[in-house]
Amino acid sequence: MKSALRLLVRFLAWSALALLAASTLTVAHGYVTGYDPAGTSVAVSFLPRLLHALSYAWVPAVLVAGLIALFSAARGGTGAVSGLAALWGAWTTLLLAGGFLLAVVPEPIPPGVSLPPRALVRVEPHRVYALRRVGNAYGPIVVHDAGATRDTRFSVVPEGRVDPVPGLLELDRADESAIDLRNATNSYPAMVRRPGLTANLAADVTNLRTLLTAVDGNRLPALLNLVALSVFLLACWTLVRLSRWPLFNALFAIAALRLAIWVIPAVQRGSLRGMLIAAFDSTVLPFASAAILAILALGLFAVLVFLPPLDDWRGEVADG
Repeated sequence: MKSALRLLVRFLAWSALALLAASTLTVAHGYVTGYDPAGTSVAVSFLPRLLHALSYAWVPAVLVAGLIALFSAARGGTGAVSGLAALWGAWTTLLLAGGFLLAVVPEPIPPGVSLPPRALVRVEPHRVYALRRVGNAYGPIVVHDAGATRDTRFSVVPEGRVDPVPGLLELDRADESAIDLRNATNSYPAMVRRPGLTANLAADVTNLRTLLTAVDGNRLPALLNLVALSVFLLACWTLVRLSRWPLFNALFAIAALRLAIWVIPAVQRGSLRGMLIAAFDSTVLPFASAAILAILALGLFAVLVFLPPLDDWRGEVADG
C-alpha cells in the first residue's frame, strides 16, 4: 500500500512538472510571437495565455507523466498490481477532468501582427518598407514585388492598414492584394518558429485539444477517446518491460505514445479519415479512434502473457 501511494505521489509530481514546463514554454512562445515594439497590436494578458497553454498541455503532460510512472513501477522492489491500479485510476481521473476543463477555456486569441515602420520587412515575394505609422495605419509604403515584371516591381502606396488578428496588410490600391505579414521571414515569430521535426507533433496536439473537449455534441466521443487513451497508456506496461534493456523499452514506449497522439487527429481530420469513410461510413468516425486505441491496447495486453514474471524480469535487468 505504501509503495502504491509513493508511486501515485511521483506520478502527480511528474504531471505537475510536465504541465508547468509545457505551459511555460507555450506562454513564452506566445509572448515572443505576439511581440510588437510599438505596442499597438492586439494585447493578450498573462492569465488567458496561461489558461490556453494549460489546455494544450494537459493531455500530453498526463500521458508523459504516466509513462514515467510506469517505468518507476517496473523498477520498484514490490509487486506492481496495486501500483498500476492506483496509477490507472489517477491518470484516468485527470484525463477525464481535462476533457471537461477544456470546455470552459475560451478559444485562444491569435497574436497580433504589426508592421514596424522604417524597417524593411521580407514577405516573399515582397519587400515592404513603411515610412510612418499611426495606430494600424501606415504610409507611404514602398512595395517591391520580385514576381512582377521589371517595370512594375517597385510601387509606392500612399497608405495601407494592418488588420492585426489575421495579420494582413491591406494596401490602398485596387490592383494590390493584401500581404500576409505572418509569413515575414525577418519577424519576431520567424525567429522562434518551431523546428520542422516538431511541426507535426504540434499540429496533432492542437487538434487533440479540440477533439478531446467535452462540449455538447462532442461529449461522448471525447470521453470515449480519453478513456481509450487511458487504457492504451496502461497497456504500455508491456513495452516498459518488453526487454531487459530499459533504453530500448523507453524508445518503444515513446513511439507508442506518439502513435496514440497521432491516431485521434488522423481518424477525425487526417489521413485515416478517408479510409474509414470508404470502408464504413462517416457515422463511425466519432468512435473509430477510440476503437483503434482499444484494439492496440488489447494487442499489447496479449503480448504481456508471453513476457517473464516481473521478479524474473527485474533480475534480468539487474544482471544486464
